[in-house]
Amino acid sequence: NFFKEYSYQVDDYSLRLTTAPFEGDERAVATTGGAVSLAKRDRNDRFSLPFEKLGDTMLVDITVNGHPIKATFDTGCAREGLVIHPSMQGQLGITSRGRGIGMAERMDVGHMIKMSVQVTYENGLSHPLIGPKVFDRGYTVDQQAKRIRSDY
Repeated sequence: NFFKEYSYQVDDYSLRLTTAPFEGDERAVATTGGAVSLAKRDRNDRFSLPFEKLGDTMLVDITVNGHPIKATFDTGCAREGLVIHPSMQGQLGITSRGRGIGMAERMDVGHMIKMSVQVTYENGLSHPLIGPKVFDRGYTVDQQAKRIRSDY
């Protein structure tokens, strides 16, 4: 709740809060949530993932094993991969890997494609949950533009 009025940038070393959108050194390449041609991108590009607000949560569009679904992006989620309600296992085609652990063959988060994604189960979730570890790099949350920008 503290961060909801701020735009912020997170990387391996710092957290930068601003009351205005953080622009950084380069402009972000805004996507409409569709496919982005990775062949045309430069290593210094930044891509962004749009989100919508549902109360104090950020909902993003992801695809799990070809099934589009909304997920909660939780900046405090320390788990790797994806966290889902156990009842979603069949709907999303999750393969069981043992007690409380599953595996998604593919997860698309904006422009990123993750293969062999670990899935854990948690009761009480209305939407799947992903955290910042999905980006594997720093990111910026722009509350005014409603975008999460991953930094390359």
